[in-house]
Amino acid sequence: MKRVLFLIHDLGPGGAEKVLVNLVNGMDRDAFDISVRTLFDFGPNRPFLKDDVHYSSWMPGNIPANSHWMKLWTPEQLWRMIIPDGFDLVVSFLEGPSARVVGGCPAGGPKTAVWIHITIPTTEKFAEGFRNRAEAERCYRRADGLAFVSEDVRDAFLQHMDPEKRTEVLYNVYESDRIRSLALEEPAGPAIDAGALNWCSIGKLIPRKGWDRMLRIQKQLVGEGIPARFYILGDGPLRKDLEKLAADLGVADSVTFTGSLREDLMRRDFTVNAMAYSPRDGLVDFFDGTGDMQKHVLRAVGDPEERFREDALRIMRAVRFSAQLDY
Repeated sequence: MKRVLFLIHDLGPGGAEKVLVNLVNGMDRDAFDISVRTLFDFGPNRPFLKDDVHYSSWMPGNIPANSHWMKLWTPEQLWRMIIPDGFDLVVSFLEGPSARVVGGCPAGGPKTAVWIHITIPTTEKFAEGFRNRAEAERCYRRADGLAFVSEDVRDAFLQHMDPEKRTEVLYNVYESDRIRSLALEEPAGPAIDAGALNWCSIGKLIPRKGWDRMLRIQKQLVGEGIPARFYILGDGPLRKDLEKLAADLGVADSVTFTGSLREDLMRRDFTVNAMAYSPRDGLVDFFDGTGDMQKHVLRAVGDPEERFREDALRIMRAVRFSAQLDY
């Protein structure tokens, strides 16, 4: 049995993160002992890993500017700090910081691979997550194999370097049977306007996804008198900016941000306020709010200092909970 480690920045709400979960959940357990390790322990996709997938993380939670301060160490130092011994294959499941770590594999170490998911159009993008372009090329060249999610992604990468090794195009893995099954159920999300042109896109709300262009397309559709409604399925750091852009473009009423339930609940103040319910799924309690209610414990979601910095009134709310409800 081969021991395989997949290294990824986090298990956030993006498409690559969900693809990794689908991939490891479906791998042959008789042939592979599978581990997933994140650089930073956050994101809504972690609970969907099967119980027999070994999960670990280098750092708890998300740390601002993490890709910048990671450059204080060399790839070789990061490998020693982050990658446990005993694996036959270590795969960076994204370009950038995790590929830099895998590029520090010592001579005689396990086989390594980098699975690249985005089109890299510029030198700046090629070097993103590395100290410079030369370091990026050196780390990618050290990998025993390079995989790409499409021919276009591979062709764009090869404009920046010749890896002098075999490359593979491996398409993303989807749970097709489950998607077909769920499509037959009554929708549990926002109501679909049967009289409109409904269109949607899914992914992490980050600049390179081009969400601003899609909002402008929605403005053009509405401006031409087409009853269109746009559904954005995802969450991320650009959400507030995109909500403001939709308002500025005059299409806020025809754009729906569905977000990620876990990401939404992660922004709540206390675990007892971070629960949700739906008729189909029942009570959703990622942070054991019910347990804290039974113990009369008032506990912040995640880092208390971060929660209180976001809204200082939460301190007063904690005092009120304690005084009125004996927490």
